[in-house]
Amino acid sequence: MRKIKIIAVICFLLMAPWGFGLAEDLEENKPAGSFSEKFQPRIGLLAGLTFPAGDVGSVMKAGFGGSVFGDISIPLSFLNKSGLVLRSGMSIGYTSLGSENTSFDARVGIVPIVVYADLGYPLKFGLVPSFRVGFGGSSVSLKDKSGGGNDMSSFDATLQIGAAFAYAPFEQIEFLLNTGYAILFEEVNGNFFYLSLGAAYRL
Repeated sequence: MRKIKIIAVICFLLMAPWGFGLAEDLEENKPAGSFSEKFQPRIGLLAGLTFPAGDVGSVMKAGFGGSVFGDISIPLSFLNKSGLVLRSGMSIGYTSLGSENTSFDARVGIVPIVVYADLGYPLKFGLVPSFRVGFGGSSVSLKDKSGGGNDMSSFDATLQIGAAFAYAPFEQIEFLLNTGYAILFEEVNGNFFYLSLGAAYRL
């Protein structure tokens, strides 16, 4: 229960800028405009590799996975005046990892559900580098394929820190490169590097 409360508080803090953006515009009496114009919502798909590190890296091989995400732009004038763009959203993914140890044949599946905030700086030629931080939880399941009956599952608090690069050659299409570091706490207590490519569609 304590872990769930911590996740809820951090997710609230990551989503709070959305409320601040609305309040700021109300105070300045800005015209509402359409939702798409104001918040620039987008949805997207990512696919890539996950590399276990530390103790987990000694027993698990790199794995392949993917994720779907959706986010919106947060119109905060004090950031926009500096040329910065803040986006906030949620991603849900799946990664499958195999065992490095031949004496213990196992398969690990990880389903991270993460709320994130992304602070970017658009460049003139369409590239937007950004810093990203996310927090949520991951459902982790281990399947013992050796017949030993050592299956297990857990739900672990998850922190993600990384960089993202978006390139928009078309008005509504973006190509994405995400890289970073994920930390799982509690049962798994593992560290992972990830690298993924994908695309997003602006609604």
